[in-house]
Amino acid sequence: MKLVFLIISFLCCYHIQAQNLVIKNVNVVDVENGKILSGKDVTIADGMIQSIEKSKRKITADHIDGTNKYLIPGLIDAHMHLFQSGGLYTRPDAINLQHIVPYNTERQWLYEKTEDILRRYLSQGITSVIDIGGPMYNLAYKDSINQMSNTAHTYLTGPLVSTYLPKELDVEYPPIVKATDAAMAKEFVNNQMEFNPDFIKIWFVILKQQDALDYRPIIKAAIEEAKRHHKPVAVHAKELITAKIALELGADYLVHSVSDVEIDEEFIELLKSSNAVYCPTMQVSSNTDKVFYGDYDATSLDYKIALPKALGSLMDIRHINDSRDLEYYQANKTDILSRQKKSDTIAKINLKRINDSGIPIALGTDAGNIGTMHASSYFREIELMKSAGMSDVDILKSATINAAKAIRKQLEIGSVDTQKKADLLILNHNPLIDIGHLKDIDLIIKDGILIDQSSLIIPTSEDIVQRQLNAYNGHDLDAFMELYAEDVKIYNFPNELVLEGKDMMRQSYKFLEDTPAMHCELLNRTVLGQTVIDHERVTFDIDKPPSDVIAIFKIKEDKISTVHFIR
Repeated sequence: MKLVFLIISFLCCYHIQAQNLVIKNVNVVDVENGKILSGKDVTIADGMIQSIEKSKRKITADHIDGTNKYLIPGLIDAHMHLFQSGGLYTRPDAINLQHIVPYNTERQWLYEKTEDILRRYLSQGITSVIDIGGPMYNLAYKDSINQMSNTAHTYLTGPLVSTYLPKELDVEYPPIVKATDAAMAKEFVNNQMEFNPDFIKIWFVILKQQDALDYRPIIKAAIEEAKRHHKPVAVHAKELITAKIALELGADYLVHSVSDVEIDEEFIELLKSSNAVYCPTMQVSSNTDKVFYGDYDATSLDYKIALPKALGSLMDIRHINDSRDLEYYQANKTDILSRQKKSDTIAKINLKRINDSGIPIALGTDAGNIGTMHASSYFREIELMKSAGMSDVDILKSATINAAKAIRKQLEIGSVDTQKKADLLILNHNPLIDIGHLKDIDLIIKDGILIDQSSLIIPTSEDIVQRQLNAYNGHDLDAFMELYAEDVKIYNFPNELVLEGKDMMRQSYKFLEDTPAMHCELLNRTVLGQTVIDHERVTFDIDKPPSDVIAIFKIKEDKISTVHFIR
């Protein structure tokens, strides 16, 4: 990949002129104080919130009627990575499967999906994302991607300034750069300044406790150089010792849970005195383990809005049998899962204590890592934060104003206030009563522009076929049938009609829910317009050899209308 090409390719994005809008008689949710400001008129112009006033009640056709609706700031994912897809082949340092999908192939495909990914976030009311580190070329398109009206705002940094670099990620335009001394740490920070990053990220990784003290000069130099350029600093620090050092040296944002030991009062006081924000990322490690052990359970939202190809790749684990990494994971399964369970328990205990202490907590998913899907993982993170003891009010705050505070953008986004970006959601119900109401969106406004939510995810014929394959392999009959037309016809090639109509098909495919060994491996795919031809290898019973099948799918109005099987 060539950086010049990457920059030029994003200069053709478009921007729609911001609209002048008035939302009448709406309930404004004050996320900082957990209160409802009833009956307000909110005026928007030039992409900004201009005024919030007591409603004058008169509503005309030019206004948005907010009666009995709830206005909140757009949601923020405070920790994600655009250089990772969430799929099986996206982190060769975790599991190296480059003999199946080379890392450069994965990166190029993922780069081409950048706009698509950011549309998917916006479709869920996530109007801003904070990319916590990736290749330098991400910074090169920061301004152009943020001019687009149909994608989430993206706050970016460049490569993670690190104490450790996995050899598999030592590539052209690396996502991580290793500093071996203080001078190199400063140089890596300075290299990003040409592109004006929103913050600097440090990957404080230790292999043994003493490393934390040995690396202290490197961390100190990186933080000081970032602060010299007036940039906030985010630090990956999963151990209590690394987290304390990061805070002592001036970190603004801890981007993971402390999960090795339970935190102490000294750590709480460090968080308070530094005004730092804490982001727990509760699901990411467990998701990866679930994928490796074939236990990943996709949600209905994953099937609908996750990148279809990335989600589908997670199920490839069932037919891969030539990986040393997988052999290692299988040989050490008991120990790995035991350690992860302990880590998850400690993380929950620590989150509860930090929340009870009034420390600002930001909602971030670490989406892009294996098994943590872009956009759809957001609501799984909410469920885990709630299970740790956070209230609905605190979670809403973490998803909005606290996430903005994490990188010192609270004057731009994160609450419904005048002179902030008009990135807003109108909800049908009160999220302070039930955080689940975040899914019940009436309208999305981004940069002062009304967004057609239904137009943000534009499925290709290949996407539709891949989604039904994902649901098939996930044994989710409802998600599978959703992709088929009401009058679908299934044939044995060339013209022997086997099934007709969705009801008959559903009855015939009930075996999906009752056959755990059922798995379909995609061997080859040809796409020609609205026709997709898959060569599949289907396992029905682990004690019997699989069968090869050719399936010819015809797509009409975003549904599969006919399938011809060649067996």
